[in-house]
Amino acid sequence: MRAEVLAINADAETSRRLKNYCATAGYLFAETRPENGRAPDIVVIRLSGDESSDRKHLLAIQTAYPETEMLLQADVPGMKQSMARFKALTREFISSPVDDMTLDVTFTRIFEKIALKNQLKKQESNSGGISDSIAAGLAETDRFIFVRQMVDKLSSFIAQIAKDVEGGIKYFHSTPYFVSIHTADRKIIAHDAGFQKYFGDMLGRNSWDIYYGKAGTPETCPVGRTLQTGTVQRTAASVRYQSGAKTPVIVHTAPVYNQNGQMELILEVSSGSREINSLKKDLKTTQQKYQKLFEAVPDYIAVVDRNFRISAVNQRFQEEFGDRTGADFFDVFRKAFVSETDCPFFKTLKDGKSHQIETELIIPGGRRLNILLSTAPVTAIGGKVVQIIVIFKDITHLRQIEDRLSTLGLMFSVVSHNIKGILTGLDAGLYHIDRGFYKNIPGRIEEGLEVATLMAERIRKMILDVLYYAKPRDLQLKPVNIQDLIRDAAKQVQPKMGTRDIAFAFHAGNATGEIEADRDLLLSVILNLLDNAMDACLDSHLDRPFQIALTVQNLADQVEIRVTDNGSGMSEEQKSLVFSKFYSTKGRKGTGLGLFIASQVIRAHGGSIRVDSSPDSGSTFTITLPKKAPEAIKSVCND
Repeated sequence: MRAEVLAINADAETSRRLKNYCATAGYLFAETRPENGRAPDIVVIRLSGDESSDRKHLLAIQTAYPETEMLLQADVPGMKQSMARFKALTREFISSPVDDMTLDVTFTRIFEKIALKNQLKKQESNSGGISDSIAAGLAETDRFIFVRQMVDKLSSFIAQIAKDVEGGIKYFHSTPYFVSIHTADRKIIAHDAGFQKYFGDMLGRNSWDIYYGKAGTPETCPVGRTLQTGTVQRTAASVRYQSGAKTPVIVHTAPVYNQNGQMELILEVSSGSREINSLKKDLKTTQQKYQKLFEAVPDYIAVVDRNFRISAVNQRFQEEFGDRTGADFFDVFRKAFVSETDCPFFKTLKDGKSHQIETELIIPGGRRLNILLSTAPVTAIGGKVVQIIVIFKDITHLRQIEDRLSTLGLMFSVVSHNIKGILTGLDAGLYHIDRGFYKNIPGRIEEGLEVATLMAERIRKMILDVLYYAKPRDLQLKPVNIQDLIRDAAKQVQPKMGTRDIAFAFHAGNATGEIEADRDLLLSVILNLLDNAMDACLDSHLDRPFQIALTVQNLADQVEIRVTDNGSGMSEEQKSLVFSKFYSTKGRKGTGLGLFIASQVIRAHGGSIRVDSSPDSGSTFTITLPKKAPEAIKSVCND
């Protein structure tokens, strides 16, 4: 009958590998208990991590199938604990994820044990005795159990020695360590190459021969202590190398029992503590050098683990963002990557290479930084990425300069076109004036003067816009009488309205009292809106009486100022762009800075400005201002 393997709680990958392996090896494979009640040969059980639940489950399986071999599967980080907890129930463990080679070796070994047990039963039932071949097989199995104990103990000791010294395993690979096996009568029967290198060939020698001082006797040597206590011992002792040099060592010894419970051998593992101290000193010096370099780098540096937790930061980082060790990197800096495909963190974790991206980070307080972010992997000995070094250079100022230069270039281009148009207009006005005087035609002189005046006004507006944009000045907040402000604005535009046949009305309504504002800047914004309204009413394709209204009214703790016209109006696209830099609905007649500056001035006062408009139906610009300037704005102005 074919051997049968039952998998319980196996994950999808393990189940797939077991199924493939069993198919190749000629074994039956199942994921549910057989209905015929036949006990499977091997049960592969994946541990859940809950010790109480796992133990009940294993005991239930063992009760149901007392002759079945159990193979327990656990994740690598918890393997050691699982082996310690369940070694009384089984000696067979595999790690997750499992590979085909491990399955082949493990299953071959288990089936050999099953075959030996079956032969033993058969021999006992037939003749009441055990054959030499079966006895040899059993001896081989016994030796295998012994080797497993040795490997388990050795792994445990190496980990323990690493913990015994500050810095752990990082010193261990550079430190001489010695492994030897001793009999119960204190004789060395095996040792590793490292042992032989430092002490020579000690096979058959006494267990205490390498020690001097307190540990140099049969009873006080590390092996002697374990023989007396029957337990694992940790001993600080001194040894003498074959060169004659003496050095302190840390020694771990442990008993190895046979199947009858008798202590048969003692495993001894030791490591030179002097070399460890020397390595610690060298490593500390090196760490100090690297720490100085780490702190001296002018960029922001953070080290994050695989879960993006910050494990270290340099001084520049601390000065700007504080010591955020332990925090999630993306809790400190809101994520600025659209997806994993463009995130340098995920790329570095995936391919183990450095990556770079220019992006924007939002830091605590809402401030935005333009940064050049670079990631570099920190790998373990096997090449696995265990940490990521994150270096980001703040290039916000550089991008602001580039934006400023780009904007200035665009501004000069716009201004040049405007000056060209203004000069053409001045030429036309001067031509009319010249021809009017030459031919004594007063009408042409008046027409030329009107054109020249208009061009002079355009030059004035353009220069004021450029000067404000090039160097915005701080607000000069003072109490401003709102009715006086509206009257001054109306007084300045009324003559222009009359010459252009535009009906003009202004109304202060219930707006009385004062507001805190920069009077000159606020007046220039209102005049700019009125000038734009006049330009909108000069559209040649519209044939109707044009009207412009300037109104103001109180709204609790705010003031609302409106400029309304029935001119050409704007499309939805024009409305969305009207407050943008260098956008103008007037073509080459405007700089595209007027409404942008107006919006900046109103926002600087803590207010808002909006536009309602539709094509050929006119526009309404509404300014809303607080009567009392916000404290945040006052503090900036006072500074």
